[in-house]
Amino acid sequence: MAFDPLLSFLDEERTNAVHRRRTRSQWLRQQAQSEATLEGTLLDLAEQHSMVTIRTRAGNTHSGVIRTVGRDFVALSTRAGAHIYCALGEVTTVRPQADGRHGPASGGREGTLDLLFREFLDAAAEDRPWVTLTVTSGEQISGHLCAVGVDVVTMQADGDGSSACYVSSAVLAEALFRSASR
Repeated sequence: MAFDPLLSFLDEERTNAVHRRRTRSQWLRQQAQSEATLEGTLLDLAEQHSMVTIRTRAGNTHSGVIRTVGRDFVALSTRAGAHIYCALGEVTTVRPQADGRHGPASGGREGTLDLLFREFLDAAAEDRPWVTLTVTSGEQISGHLCAVGVDVVTMQADGDGSSACYVSSAVLAEALFRSASR
């Protein structure tokens, strides 16, 4: 068979095109990884409905599925039906369930819920839910969430009869909402 310069050229171009696509793909992946944020990574995990284990500075570990990501908090639902809200600044590690589909962090987006942790708690306080607040030191306060001010959360403390407990919102790490039956 005679040498065909056109076929040779087309073969070389196909090879070069494949190489360019791979190089571009690798570059885009590296770019996404270098721009990754915890918030964006949590959004990616939420969209994948991944089971995750979140550990906080307060020393608590929570396992469940991420429901949403706010401007400064993440919402998690456990298999037992509890709803946990963690301040993003208090999250130390996030471990997705080992199922082989999770690689390096690559999400660089902002939360889907344009709401601050304090604003969320303020809205929730209207219903006076039973909640356990955890502060950065690890101390936990359980009771009815009554009100949220500029920098203070008012709780009707558990076991204290009718006494109020005032919690500095600056040190809030987590909020665990229990079912109505406590």
